[in-house]
Amino acid sequence: MEESTLDELTLKDRIKLKRKILKMKKNIQNQQFFLLNNQKIQNLTEKSNKVKEKKEQCMIDFQKRVLTEEEYKNRIHQYDLEEYGYELEILLLEKENFLPKSLMNRLNCLYLLFCFSNGIEVLVMKDSEGKKKRLHIQDVYQMLSTFIINDVKTLLGLEQKLAQMYMILNTNPFMTKENAYFLEEEKQKEVYALILEYRDKIKQMDYNKEVVLEKFCICDFFNEDILSVYEKNLEEERKRKL
Repeated sequence: MEESTLDELTLKDRIKLKRKILKMKKNIQNQQFFLLNNQKIQNLTEKSNKVKEKKEQCMIDFQKRVLTEEEYKNRIHQYDLEEYGYELEILLLEKENFLPKSLMNRLNCLYLLFCFSNGIEVLVMKDSEGKKKRLHIQDVYQMLSTFIINDVKTLLGLEQKLAQMYMILNTNPFMTKENAYFLEEEKQKEVYALILEYRDKIKQMDYNKEVVLEKFCICDFFNEDILSVYEKNLEEERKRKL
C-alpha cells in the first residue's frame, strides 16, 4: 500500500492510513522524547553560558595582567574546547528533534489530501487566528512542496553547522584522541568536503517551488529521510528544468 500513489489507494486504504497518522501524531505529541531532549538542551546551554563567563573573566584577568600570555592562551583553548563541545551536543539534539517534526509536516499534508475524496474539491479550514480559509487540493501540494524544501534547507543547515563544529573542535590544540569528538586527519578532510557539499546543495535549492506532486508515493510521506524524499521528488524535477 505504501508503495502506491494517492490515486491508487482504495477507500479502505485511506481510512487505515488516516488512523495510522492520527495514532502517530498522538504518540509524537505525548511521548517524553521531546521533553527530555529540550531539558538536555537547556542544561547544555547553561553549561555553555558558564564557560563563556569564564572566558570573559579570563580576558579581564589577562588585561589586568593577572595572567601571563601563555596562561591566557592555554585557558582560552581549554574553555573553547568545552564550550564548542556543548554547542555540538546541542546541535545533535536539535537534529534529533527536527526529524520527527519534519515527518509530521508531510503526514499532516497527507491527512489533508485524504479529505478531498468523494468528490470534495474545496475544504474550508480555520487558520491559526481562527479565520476561515478555502483550501484547494493544489494548495496542499504547494504546502507539501514548501515543507519539503524548507525542511531540507533546515536539515542541511544543521548538518553544515555540525560539520563546522567538528572542524573547530579538531583544530583546537587541546584536542586529544580521548575526546569523544576527535577526528583523524583523513576524517577531517571528509568533514571539510561535506561542509562545501552542504553549502552547494543549499544554494542549488533556490528555484521555483511550484512542483507537481500528484505522483508522490505514499511511502515518501512516511519516510523520515527528508533528504532522500527531496532528491527523489524535487531534485529530479529541478534537473529537468535546467
